[in-house]
Amino acid sequence: MHSEKVQELNSINAALSGNFKALENSLLLGEDHPLKIALLSYRDRITEIKEWPFTERIRALVLFGILPPLSWVIAALIKIMIEGAI
Repeated sequence: MHSEKVQELNSINAALSGNFKALENSLLLGEDHPLKIALLSYRDRITEIKEWPFTERIRALVLFGILPPLSWVIAALIKIMIEGAI
């Protein structure tokens, strides 16, 4: 997914620079001379594609579901280490 995304972005950036032959390797193969605004919009859409399968819900689960108990365990381990040192 990452390599395809990079390849598509490289093709779009080359087309924005004036090299429309770069679109032959792109998903915009049939477009001869697309408008710059269309290319910019398409580049933004490609940039927003997530490369990792993590959704906002999974991030929230990790942040609010796993992090608090993990911090509690780490705090307990630190307390045991300090009590053992004293």
